[in-house]
Amino acid sequence: MWSPNSLVVYGLMRMFILLWNRAPMIAVLLIQLALIYLQGSKTPLAVAKLRETAKHRKYDAQAAKERIKFYPFVMETFGGVGKEAVAFIKKISNLHYEHSPVPVHRNALSSFIFRSLSIILQRGNALVQLMAAQYAREWAGGQCGY
Repeated sequence: MWSPNSLVVYGLMRMFILLWNRAPMIAVLLIQLALIYLQGSKTPLAVAKLRETAKHRKYDAQAAKERIKFYPFVMETFGGVGKEAVAFIKKISNLHYEHSPVPVHRNALSSFIFRSLSIILQRGNALVQLMAAQYAREWAGGQCGY
């Protein structure tokens, strides 16, 4: 049985071979970046935490200038949601609960948001796979698959 990590490694090896023939420098850079993420993938949400930290470095100064709280919104490919994204959704949900003119369940909005994000993520992953299959067919000259 293939684990998510072994699928990633297999995909990286294939990508590296394809890129090496066309653009060796890009291939090396992408592999180095991927290896950093693979190291983080050993613990849950480690990559999400890396991306949250990167977004904080990029946007915190601007948020401070505007005197607002910044919440980096990060989702992983397999559905993990960053801690700060979860906090942001809970904050929105609580505001909706407190200020709604009609009675609503406290978790109604957060549940709806998480379900919607799950569907969007699945659709995005399917589109990535579809595009990869199309590129593979084009690269193989149309003779790919069955």
